[in-house]
Amino acid sequence: MRDAWKRWTFALTANTYINGEQSLKSSSVSGSISATRVTDALKVNASVHGDYSSNSFAVQQGRNVVSHQRSFGFTAIVAPSVNQHMSIGVRMSGVSSTFLNQTLTLRVAPAIELNAFRYSEANRRMLIVEYSAGVTAFDYEERTLFGKLSERLPSHHLLVSL
Repeated sequence: MRDAWKRWTFALTANTYINGEQSLKSSSVSGSISATRVTDALKVNASVHGDYSSNSFAVQQGRNVVSHQRSFGFTAIVAPSVNQHMSIGVRMSGVSSTFLNQTLTLRVAPAIELNAFRYSEANRRMLIVEYSAGVTAFDYEERTLFGKLSERLPSHHLLVSL
């Protein structure tokens, strides 16, 4: 059977939420797009996402407090297969978030992934455990409680996907 997509799968999501009453108004919009290709030799997964929300609270007669939050980012893993159930590669991510006070946060880390099922079955089923350890670089919009505008910290992640 010929695979016109050459084992690529794509996902596109979009969400919106609007709520309002006399003393509270809130709205949000978010979306993401991802692309994945898993073969016996290589796994590639990349996604980008964005979120925006706005809230308005009536705190006194005629006085409102307005809050806007936005975030956007990406994640990616590129991992050549060692065998039918294991791959070793690199995980990368970046995010910008007003809620988290992060102008830009970047992470690059070597990663190892174990799949309970063969990679040849990845478009139908998977149970993946991934571990990565590396460095995360933070650049902050405003000075943190610890007086930092930027910092570099070791980090590690454990990810389980079913």
